[in-house]
Amino acid sequence: MLKRKPEDGSAPRPRQKPGSACEECRRRKLRCDRERPQCKVCAESGVECHITTYRPPRGPKPGHIKDLESRVGKAYQALTALEKCFQAQQNQDICLPETSLTQSPLLDRISANNSPQISSDMRNGDCDMLISPLSLSTGLPPSPESFAACHPMGMSNAMQEELNRLYFDRVHMFAPMLHQRQYHSRAHQAATCTSRSCLQYAMWTLAAASSSQFQHISDSLYRVARQKLETLPETGVGADIEEIQTWILLTIYEVTQGNYTRSWISAGRAFRLTQLKRLFDIDGPKPILSCSDTMGQNEWARTEEKRRTFWMAYLLDRFLSIQADLPLTFTEQVISTRLPASEECFQTSRFVTTGLLSEEIARTDQNSLPVFTECILLVTIWGRSLSHKQLSSVENIYGDTLADAWVRHQWLHDTLLQRIRLLSNEFPLGNQYIDPMVIFINIVAQAAIIYQYSIIESMPYETADHGTTILISKTQALTAAQHIIDLTKSLAQLSSSKAHPFTAIPLYIAAELCMVQSGLDYGCALELHNIQEGLRSPQTCGNAAQSFLQMLRVDQVPTMGNIVPDPIWHDSGSLYSPWES
Repeated sequence: MLKRKPEDGSAPRPRQKPGSACEECRRRKLRCDRERPQCKVCAESGVECHITTYRPPRGPKPGHIKDLESRVGKAYQALTALEKCFQAQQNQDICLPETSLTQSPLLDRISANNSPQISSDMRNGDCDMLISPLSLSTGLPPSPESFAACHPMGMSNAMQEELNRLYFDRVHMFAPMLHQRQYHSRAHQAATCTSRSCLQYAMWTLAAASSSQFQHISDSLYRVARQKLETLPETGVGADIEEIQTWILLTIYEVTQGNYTRSWISAGRAFRLTQLKRLFDIDGPKPILSCSDTMGQNEWARTEEKRRTFWMAYLLDRFLSIQADLPLTFTEQVISTRLPASEECFQTSRFVTTGLLSEEIARTDQNSLPVFTECILLVTIWGRSLSHKQLSSVENIYGDTLADAWVRHQWLHDTLLQRIRLLSNEFPLGNQYIDPMVIFINIVAQAAIIYQYSIIESMPYETADHGTTILISKTQALTAAQHIIDLTKSLAQLSSSKAHPFTAIPLYIAAELCMVQSGLDYGCALELHNIQEGLRSPQTCGNAAQSFLQMLRVDQVPTMGNIVPDPIWHDSGSLYSPWES
């Protein structure tokens, strides 16, 4: 293609300043501004700006390919001997999988005369991604020991970079705790800092689980992360923030795998470390410092990371407690940590002052808030409803008057409806706006309506107004269940990697209501069927819904033989906004 010359006949202006890019920008694949003595990226990351003028010639060194062929040939001989050993063990009635070494993709590239065909990855010396021989022979994922032994960090640099990219593309939107630029600047210190190494493996675990390419190693990465966590000293208040973040990410992974018992144990570690580090009190005793005083951009971003880590632990506490009907861990009245800033301000280290939880949740005027903050506010109202349910049960046992319970319930219900109204104005759903987080928080809002009805339904009422309130609440709950079905259908049209890992919890709440009402209303039976389809759909819940489907006890639901399955779970369709009249 011919380059267009300027009309005045002058030489074309170069696209960028002359000179070589620095090593840090090359490593992170960023455009270097070539400023001296330090470029902008290195200045913000706090690393030395180093330039290497000499570049070695590309391609393998002389004799490198022959050396690789010799090494692969020796590996083939070793694998053959290992296969004979396993066959001998099988003859002794030791049970092993039927997968043979000769069926592995690695040996498919090796000819019978030990003259291997070297792939392009091998020619460049990138042999770190090969799985251990034991995993090839058994067909099982490698053990943490054999997996970590392949590379100082357990995998090749190329795989690490790809998993980092997958994490910030697919996982970060649901767990926005990490400052991306600061994470990359600290990544090279992971080899000398165990807590940062733990965090990396937890990130890679969720990233691998969200990718069909790396899904087979997610469990191995998870086991390495837990193994590394066990080596950390129990310092309590002196624990690194990365240790708390690791426990949070591992809890999310366990939820996605449907292991709710283990997720509760892991979450408990995260909650106690959060309390010991007093992350609930970050903005309490001291006033907020302005960025121009003593708090620089990097320090503010690090403090914001701590805030976001606390709020992620807070969300975990609410979701898991609601799912298991257990008391909350974090007491709302003692929280003095400010709500998280917007994602743009966080990633660009732009100092902003946000409100406190009690201030924002009491607002009645329209105020633009990030999706992460809206999720916190909605889950807070849902958590208050859980505490209200538990307190009402205790009051009923002691024979206290129920007047306070009804007043408390009406206040919670009005607060929830007000929040939903503000949410619908800020994030209207429609065909042109499909954000998985916006869909999820709308599902949470509708599930909270259903949850409040499940509370009021079991409360004895003393006046006619109480009976009218129950009927109105029931109508709202059934409407909310239909809205959840519509929202779930919208979510099913997206990639499975974009579904929030906790989507199964509000769907289960809606399914419980429909299951109770299905014997009385055929429409509820149809709604239950559609919600179950949503729970089974890999695009919405994945493995996290299996235990919920078992608890629903489908065999007791009225027959659905005359119900035609909704094609939305297989074909695309138009979106439906629950805020349309």
